Amino acid sequence: MRRNLTRPQNPQLLGHVFAALRVYSGQREPKNDTERRINEELNSYGASLEAARRMVETLDAMPASARLTLLREIAAPDFVPPETAAPAEIDVTVTRDMTDRIAANMAETMGGVAANTTATRLGGRENVLEGREEVMGEGPRPQLVYTIRYNGLWCQEESSWDRFSGSDEIYLITSAVHIAADGSNVVRTERHPVAQSEDWYEDVDSGEERTGPVAACWFENSDPVSLTVVVIEHDEGDPDAWKDEIDALVKAVIAVVSYFYPALAWVALLSGPITDAINWVVGTGDDPVETKTVVLPRALLEHYAWQWPYPHIGSRTDSGGLFGFATEVPVATNFTQHFITTHNGGGATYVAGFEILRDPPIDRPVILL
Repeated sequence: MRRNLTRPQNPQLLGHVFAALRVYSGQREPKNDTERRINEELNSYGASLEAARRMVETLDAMPASARLTLLREIAAPDFVPPETAAPAEIDVTVTRDMTDRIAANMAETMGGVAANTTATRLGGRENVLEGREEVMGEGPRPQLVYTIRYNGLWCQEESSWDRFSGSDEIYLITSAVHIAADGSNVVRTERHPVAQSEDWYEDVDSGEERTGPVAACWFENSDPVSLTVVVIEHDEGDPDAWKDEIDALVKAVIAVVSYFYPALAWVALLSGPITDAINWVVGTGDDPVETKTVVLPRALLEHYAWQWPYPHIGSRTDSGGLFGFATEVPVATNFTQHFITTHNGGGATYVAGFEILRDPPIDRPVILL
Protein backbone atom coordinates (compact mmCIF):
# COMPACT_ATOMS: atom_id res chain seq x y z
CA MET A 1 0.00 0.00 0.00
CA ARG A 2 0.97 3.59 -0.43
CA ARG A 3 0.12 6.40 1.95
CA ASN A 4 -2.87 8.51 1.08
CA LEU A 5 -1.37 11.96 1.55
CA THR A 6 -4.29 14.38 1.45
CA ARG A 7 -5.07 17.93 2.46
CA PRO A 8 -5.84 17.99 6.21
CA GLN A 9 -9.40 18.44 7.41
CA ASN A 10 -8.34 21.26 9.73
CA PRO A 11 -4.96 22.73 8.70
CA GLN A 12 -4.85 25.24 11.59
CA LEU A 13 -5.34 22.55 14.22
CA LEU A 14 -2.84 20.23 12.53
CA GLY A 15 -0.36 23.10 12.36
CA HIS A 16 -0.54 23.44 16.15
CA VAL A 17 0.10 19.69 16.48
CA PHE A 18 3.14 19.86 14.19
CA ALA A 19 4.47 22.83 16.15
CA ALA A 20 3.90 21.01 19.46
CA LEU A 21 5.92 18.03 18.22
CA ARG A 22 8.77 20.28 17.03
CA VAL A 23 8.96 22.08 20.37
CA TYR A 24 8.59 18.91 22.45
CA SER A 25 11.25 17.07 20.44
CA GLY A 26 13.70 19.94 20.97
CA GLN A 27 13.92 20.94 17.31
CA ARG A 28 13.10 24.52 18.26
CA GLU A 29 12.20 26.62 21.30
CA PRO A 30 8.64 27.71 22.05
CA LYS A 31 7.93 31.15 20.58
CA ASN A 32 5.04 32.35 22.76
CA ASP A 33 2.95 31.57 25.84
CA THR A 34 0.60 29.30 23.90
CA GLU A 35 3.44 27.06 22.75
CA ARG A 36 4.98 27.04 26.22
CA ARG A 37 1.74 26.01 27.89
CA ILE A 38 1.00 23.31 25.30
CA ASN A 39 4.54 21.98 25.75
CA GLU A 40 4.14 21.90 29.53
CA GLU A 41 0.92 19.93 29.11
CA LEU A 42 2.56 17.47 26.73
CA ASN A 43 5.48 17.07 29.13
CA SER A 44 3.06 16.15 31.90
CA TYR A 45 1.82 13.18 29.83
CA GLY A 46 5.28 11.64 29.64
CA ALA A 47 5.21 11.13 25.88
CA SER A 48 8.27 9.52 24.28
CA LEU A 49 10.81 12.17 23.21
CA GLU A 50 12.41 9.73 20.78
CA ALA A 51 9.04 9.02 19.16
CA ALA A 52 8.40 12.76 18.79
CA ARG A 53 11.82 13.23 17.15
CA ARG A 54 11.16 10.40 14.71
CA MET A 55 7.79 11.86 13.72
CA VAL A 56 9.30 15.29 13.04
CA GLU A 57 11.97 13.63 10.89
CA THR A 58 9.28 11.68 9.00
CA LEU A 59 7.33 14.86 8.27
CA ASP A 60 10.42 16.70 7.03
CA ALA A 61 11.35 13.72 4.83
CA MET A 62 7.99 13.67 3.04
CA PRO A 63 8.15 14.79 -0.62
CA ALA A 64 8.61 18.56 -0.75
CA SER A 65 6.02 18.91 -3.51
CA ALA A 66 3.36 17.16 -1.43
CA ARG A 67 4.17 19.20 1.67
CA LEU A 68 4.03 22.46 -0.29
CA THR A 69 0.81 21.59 -2.12
CA LEU A 70 -1.16 19.92 0.67
CA LEU A 71 0.24 21.35 3.92
CA ARG A 72 1.72 24.68 2.80
CA GLU A 73 3.20 26.77 5.60
CA ILE A 74 2.19 24.48 8.50
CA ALA A 75 4.84 21.91 7.47
CA ALA A 76 7.72 24.41 7.58
CA PRO A 77 10.21 23.86 10.45
CA ASP A 78 9.94 27.52 11.48
CA PHE A 79 6.12 27.72 11.32
CA VAL A 80 4.60 29.33 14.42
CA PRO A 81 0.79 29.06 14.69
CA PRO A 82 -1.33 32.02 15.84
CA GLU A 83 -1.07 32.35 19.59
CA THR A 84 -4.62 33.01 20.69
CA ALA A 85 -7.03 32.14 17.89
CA ALA A 86 -8.85 28.84 18.34
CA PRO A 87 -8.21 26.56 15.36
CA ALA A 88 -11.90 25.71 14.81
CA GLU A 89 -15.38 26.28 16.14
CA ILE A 90 -17.27 23.39 17.69
CA ASP A 91 -20.85 22.94 18.83
CA VAL A 92 -20.47 20.90 22.00
CA THR A 93 -24.19 20.13 22.13
CA VAL A 94 -23.73 17.56 19.36
CA THR A 95 -22.01 15.12 21.70
CA ARG A 96 -24.46 15.78 24.50
CA ASP A 97 -27.52 15.41 22.24
CA MET A 98 -26.23 12.03 21.16
CA THR A 99 -25.75 11.02 24.78
CA ASP A 100 -29.24 12.17 25.72
CA ARG A 101 -30.85 10.19 22.90
CA ILE A 102 -28.95 7.06 23.94
CA ALA A 103 -29.83 7.63 27.59
CA ALA A 104 -33.54 8.01 26.78
CA ASN A 105 -33.51 4.82 24.75
CA MET A 106 -31.58 3.03 27.49
CA ALA A 107 -34.05 4.14 30.17
CA GLU A 108 -36.95 2.83 28.12
CA THR A 109 -35.22 -0.45 27.35
CA MET A 110 -33.80 -1.14 30.79
CA GLY A 111 -36.80 0.05 32.76
CA GLY A 112 -35.05 1.73 35.64
CA VAL A 113 -31.53 2.84 34.76
CA ALA A 114 -31.10 6.27 33.25
CA ALA A 115 -28.31 8.70 32.54
CA ASN A 116 -29.19 12.19 33.67
CA THR A 117 -27.10 14.73 31.81
CA THR A 118 -26.88 18.50 31.77
CA ALA A 119 -25.13 20.86 29.38
CA THR A 120 -24.08 24.45 29.90
CA ARG A 121 -21.89 26.36 27.44
CA LEU A 122 -19.01 28.00 29.30
CA GLY A 123 -16.03 29.86 27.97
CA GLY A 124 -12.33 29.14 28.37
CA ARG A 125 -11.17 25.70 29.51
CA GLU A 126 -13.86 25.14 32.14
CA ASN A 127 -16.10 22.09 32.09
CA VAL A 128 -18.89 22.35 29.55
CA LEU A 129 -20.59 19.01 30.08
CA GLU A 130 -21.26 17.16 33.27
CA GLY A 131 -23.03 13.78 33.36
CA ARG A 132 -24.02 11.67 36.34
CA GLU A 133 -25.50 8.22 36.20
CA GLU A 134 -28.46 7.68 38.47
CA VAL A 135 -29.61 4.20 39.49
CA MET A 136 -33.24 4.11 40.56
CA GLY A 137 -33.88 2.83 44.07
CA GLU A 138 -32.39 3.36 47.49
CA GLY A 139 -28.93 2.54 48.77
CA PRO A 140 -25.42 3.54 47.74
CA ARG A 141 -24.39 3.14 44.11
CA PRO A 142 -21.53 0.66 43.68
CA GLN A 143 -18.36 1.90 42.03
CA LEU A 144 -18.58 1.16 38.32
CA VAL A 145 -15.70 0.17 36.07
CA TYR A 146 -16.17 -0.28 32.34
CA THR A 147 -13.72 -2.19 30.14
CA ILE A 148 -13.33 -1.90 26.38
CA ARG A 149 -11.98 -5.23 25.15
CA TYR A 150 -10.61 -6.08 21.71
CA ASN A 151 -11.91 -9.49 20.58
CA GLY A 152 -10.90 -10.07 16.97
CA LEU A 153 -10.44 -9.01 13.36
CA TRP A 154 -12.27 -9.83 10.11
CA CYS A 155 -10.64 -9.39 6.69
CA GLN A 156 -13.33 -8.50 4.18
CA GLU A 157 -10.76 -7.78 1.48
CA GLU A 158 -6.97 -8.04 1.69
CA SER A 159 -4.69 -5.38 0.23
CA SER A 160 -4.71 -5.09 -3.56
CA TRP A 161 -0.90 -5.08 -3.51
CA ASP A 162 1.39 -6.10 -0.67
CA ARG A 163 4.79 -5.83 -2.31
CA PHE A 164 5.61 -9.42 -3.32
CA SER A 165 3.48 -11.20 -0.72
CA GLY A 166 0.23 -12.98 -1.54
CA SER A 167 -1.28 -12.18 1.89
CA ASP A 168 -1.39 -9.37 4.42
CA GLU A 169 0.45 -9.12 7.72
CA ILE A 170 -1.78 -7.04 9.99
CA TYR A 171 -1.63 -5.51 13.44
CA LEU A 172 -3.74 -2.93 15.27
CA ILE A 173 -2.98 -0.10 17.65
CA THR A 174 -5.67 1.26 19.96
CA SER A 175 -5.39 4.50 21.90
CA ALA A 176 -8.08 5.34 24.45
CA VAL A 177 -8.47 8.82 25.96
CA HIS A 178 -10.53 9.90 28.95
CA ILE A 179 -10.65 12.70 31.51
CA ALA A 180 -9.91 11.56 35.05
CA ALA A 181 -11.83 12.69 38.12
CA ASP A 182 -9.11 15.26 38.90
CA GLY A 183 -9.50 16.81 35.43
CA SER A 184 -6.30 15.36 33.97
CA ASN A 185 -6.23 13.75 30.52
CA VAL A 186 -5.33 10.06 30.47
CA VAL A 187 -4.16 8.04 27.45
CA ARG A 188 -3.79 4.26 27.19
CA THR A 189 -2.22 2.87 24.00
CA GLU A 190 -2.04 -0.85 23.18
CA ARG A 191 -0.87 -3.00 20.28
CA HIS A 192 -2.78 -6.07 19.09
CA PRO A 193 -2.31 -8.99 18.84
CA VAL A 194 -0.68 -9.48 22.23
CA ALA A 195 0.96 -12.50 23.87
CA GLN A 196 1.83 -14.42 20.75
CA SER A 197 5.07 -15.24 18.96
CA GLU A 198 4.70 -12.63 16.21
CA ASP A 199 3.79 -8.96 16.64
CA TRP A 200 1.23 -9.19 13.84
CA TYR A 201 -1.26 -11.57 12.23
CA GLU A 202 0.49 -13.48 9.46
CA ASP A 203 -0.89 -14.62 6.08
CA VAL A 204 -4.24 -12.84 6.29
CA ASP A 205 -6.40 -13.34 3.20
CA SER A 206 -9.83 -12.12 2.12
CA GLY A 207 -12.67 -13.79 3.99
CA GLU A 208 -10.54 -14.77 6.98
CA GLU A 209 -10.79 -13.92 10.66
CA ARG A 210 -8.30 -13.63 13.48
CA THR A 211 -9.71 -14.23 16.96
CA GLY A 212 -7.97 -12.43 19.81
CA PRO A 213 -5.87 -12.71 21.77
CA VAL A 214 -8.59 -10.98 23.76
CA ALA A 215 -7.12 -7.92 25.47
CA ALA A 216 -8.32 -4.82 27.28
CA CYS A 217 -7.89 -1.48 25.49
CA TRP A 218 -9.16 0.62 28.41
CA PHE A 219 -10.88 0.33 31.78
CA GLU A 220 -12.24 3.18 33.87
CA ASN A 221 -15.50 5.01 34.61
CA SER A 222 -15.53 8.09 32.41
CA ASP A 223 -17.99 10.15 30.38
CA PRO A 224 -17.02 9.97 27.60
CA VAL A 225 -14.07 7.87 26.40
CA SER A 226 -12.53 8.26 22.97
CA LEU A 227 -11.08 5.18 21.22
CA THR A 228 -8.77 5.54 18.21
CA VAL A 229 -8.14 2.34 16.24
CA VAL A 230 -5.38 2.09 13.61
CA VAL A 231 -5.16 -0.98 11.38
CA ILE A 232 -1.66 -1.35 9.92
CA GLU A 233 -0.23 -3.58 7.19
CA HIS A 234 3.24 -4.73 8.20
CA ASP A 235 6.07 -4.54 5.69
CA GLU A 236 9.41 -3.56 7.24
CA GLY A 237 8.45 -1.27 10.15
CA ASP A 238 8.66 -1.84 13.90
CA PRO A 239 5.19 -2.31 15.50
CA ASP A 240 6.48 -1.17 18.90
CA ALA A 241 7.91 2.02 17.38
CA TRP A 242 4.54 2.65 15.74
CA LYS A 243 2.84 2.16 19.10
CA ASP A 244 5.16 4.70 20.77
CA GLU A 245 4.64 7.22 17.99
CA ILE A 246 0.84 6.92 17.96
CA ASP A 247 0.81 7.25 21.75
CA ALA A 248 2.98 10.42 21.57
CA LEU A 249 0.91 11.77 18.69
CA VAL A 250 -2.42 11.29 20.49
CA LYS A 251 -0.95 13.04 23.52
CA ALA A 252 0.23 15.95 21.34
CA VAL A 253 -3.25 16.29 19.84
CA ILE A 254 -4.82 16.29 23.31
CA ALA A 255 -2.35 18.89 24.58
CA VAL A 256 -3.34 21.17 21.69
CA VAL A 257 -7.12 20.75 21.65
CA SER A 258 -7.49 20.78 25.44
CA TYR A 259 -5.66 24.13 25.49
CA PHE A 260 -8.19 25.74 23.15
CA TYR A 261 -11.40 23.99 24.14
CA PRO A 262 -13.32 23.25 27.35
CA ALA A 263 -13.07 19.87 29.02
CA LEU A 264 -15.04 17.16 27.21
CA ALA A 265 -15.86 19.44 24.27
CA TRP A 266 -12.47 18.74 22.71
CA VAL A 267 -13.13 14.99 22.55
CA ALA A 268 -15.23 15.57 19.43
CA LEU A 269 -12.20 17.12 17.69
CA LEU A 270 -9.74 14.25 18.12
CA SER A 271 -10.58 12.24 15.01
CA GLY A 272 -9.53 14.72 12.32
CA PRO A 273 -6.06 15.74 13.52
CA ILE A 274 -5.16 12.22 14.66
CA THR A 275 -6.09 10.73 11.28
CA ASP A 276 -4.31 13.47 9.33
CA ALA A 277 -1.16 13.37 11.46
CA ILE A 278 -0.85 9.57 11.32
CA ASN A 279 -0.72 9.74 7.52
CA TRP A 280 1.94 12.47 7.57
CA VAL A 281 4.22 11.85 10.54
CA VAL A 282 3.89 8.32 11.97
CA GLY A 283 6.48 5.74 10.97
CA THR A 284 7.81 4.42 7.71
CA GLY A 285 8.14 0.87 6.47
CA ASP A 286 4.58 -0.10 7.43
CA ASP A 287 1.34 1.25 5.95
CA PRO A 288 -1.77 2.37 7.83
CA VAL A 289 -4.92 0.93 6.24
CA GLU A 290 -7.20 3.49 7.91
CA THR A 291 -7.61 5.24 11.26
CA LYS A 292 -11.00 5.45 12.97
CA THR A 293 -11.96 7.26 16.18
CA VAL A 294 -15.19 6.59 18.07
CA VAL A 295 -16.53 8.54 21.06
CA LEU A 296 -18.37 6.48 23.66
CA PRO A 297 -20.44 8.38 26.26
CA ARG A 298 -21.03 6.60 29.54
CA ALA A 299 -24.66 6.03 28.57
CA LEU A 300 -23.54 4.09 25.52
CA LEU A 301 -21.05 2.07 27.58
CA GLU A 302 -23.93 1.17 29.91
CA HIS A 303 -26.18 0.33 26.97
CA TYR A 304 -23.63 -2.02 25.44
CA ALA A 305 -22.81 -3.62 28.80
CA TRP A 306 -26.49 -4.45 29.25
CA GLN A 307 -26.61 -6.30 25.92
CA TRP A 308 -25.13 -9.71 25.26
CA PRO A 309 -22.31 -9.49 22.70
CA TYR A 310 -23.00 -11.36 19.49
CA PRO A 311 -20.78 -13.12 16.94
CA HIS A 312 -19.58 -10.83 14.20
CA ILE A 313 -21.09 -11.71 10.82
CA GLY A 314 -18.75 -11.08 7.91
CA SER A 315 -19.35 -11.84 4.26
CA ARG A 316 -17.47 -13.34 1.35
CA THR A 317 -18.06 -13.20 -2.39
CA ASP A 318 -19.24 -16.45 -3.95
CA SER A 319 -18.81 -16.40 -7.72
CA GLY A 320 -20.12 -19.93 -8.26
CA GLY A 321 -23.62 -21.09 -8.90
CA LEU A 322 -25.46 -22.29 -11.95
CA PHE A 323 -25.21 -19.03 -13.88
CA GLY A 324 -21.94 -17.79 -12.41
CA PHE A 325 -23.42 -14.71 -10.71
CA ALA A 326 -21.38 -13.30 -7.82
CA THR A 327 -23.25 -13.24 -4.51
CA GLU A 328 -22.37 -12.09 -1.00
CA VAL A 329 -22.51 -15.00 1.43
CA PRO A 330 -22.69 -14.29 5.21
CA VAL A 331 -19.93 -15.82 7.33
CA ALA A 332 -20.25 -16.28 11.10
CA THR A 333 -16.95 -15.56 12.84
CA ASN A 334 -15.69 -16.93 16.15
CA PHE A 335 -15.37 -13.56 17.92
CA THR A 336 -18.14 -11.57 19.55
CA GLN A 337 -18.63 -7.81 19.60
CA HIS A 338 -20.77 -4.94 20.81
CA PHE A 339 -19.41 -2.51 18.24
CA ILE A 340 -16.98 -2.52 15.33
CA THR A 341 -14.67 -0.16 13.52
CA THR A 342 -14.31 -0.59 9.75
CA HIS A 343 -11.06 0.32 8.00
CA ASN A 344 -10.66 0.80 4.23
CA GLY A 345 -7.45 1.56 2.35
CA GLY A 346 -5.17 0.22 -0.35
CA GLY A 347 -7.94 -2.04 -1.62
CA ALA A 348 -8.29 -3.62 1.83
CA THR A 349 -11.26 -3.70 4.19
CA TYR A 350 -10.81 -4.80 7.79
CA VAL A 351 -13.32 -4.93 10.66
CA ALA A 352 -12.21 -4.88 14.31
CA GLY A 353 -14.62 -6.10 16.99
CA PHE A 354 -14.87 -4.72 20.53
CA GLU A 355 -16.85 -5.66 23.62
CA ILE A 356 -17.90 -3.63 26.68
CA LEU A 357 -17.69 -5.24 30.14
CA ARG A 358 -19.09 -3.77 33.34
CA ASP A 359 -18.00 -4.39 36.94
CA PRO A 360 -20.27 -4.97 38.79
CA PRO A 361 -22.15 -6.69 35.96
CA ILE A 362 -25.75 -5.96 35.05
CA ASP A 363 -28.36 -8.61 35.82
CA ARG A 364 -29.42 -9.58 32.32
CA PRO A 365 -32.15 -12.03 31.35
CA VAL A 366 -30.91 -15.52 30.52
CA ILE A 367 -31.63 -16.45 26.92
CA LEU A 368 -32.42 -20.13 26.43
CA LEU A 369 -31.73 -21.38 22.91
